[in-house]
Amino acid sequence: MNQKKKTAGAGVNLLFTMLLFLVFVLCALFTVLFGSRVYENISSRSENNDTESVALHYIANKVRQGDRDGAVDVIEIEGTPVLELTQMSGEVSYYTWIYYRDGCIRELFTREGTGLGLDGIWWALTITSVMKGIVFVIYYVWILRRLPHGTQAEAHA
Repeated sequence: MNQKKKTAGAGVNLLFTMLLFLVFVLCALFTVLFGSRVYENISSRSENNDTESVALHYIANKVRQGDRDGAVDVIEIEGTPVLELTQMSGEVSYYTWIYYRDGCIRELFTREGTGLGLDGIWWALTITSVMKGIVFVIYYVWILRRLPHGTQAEAHA
């Protein structure tokens, strides 16, 4: 009879130990899950803050570089507010336009009187890329014509 009490007590002890271990595991799991959510929130806030502060520091440094009388102005071009920084190099005036468009801060550095709008630099890059492609094709055809006829077939293969 004494033996039955010992085995019943051992079973209760084992059950209590297992329940205590289960509670410990659940607490550890919830602590890790809660900590990961806190980390995600802190990380996203930090990333947003860094992105905003980099943009503000960039604009502040540009304004400090052009900190001369009448060299910094806010104008409107094509319906977009633009921060205009004016520089003189000898007798020639240059403009730096900083503006926000399509989710990005953009900068255009141009000489006075070029007539480039806010999208002008993108058109200039597109036109020069097309011209480079045309020149490359013409040069390639010229090289092919200079090759002897037997090697043209090898060049195409």
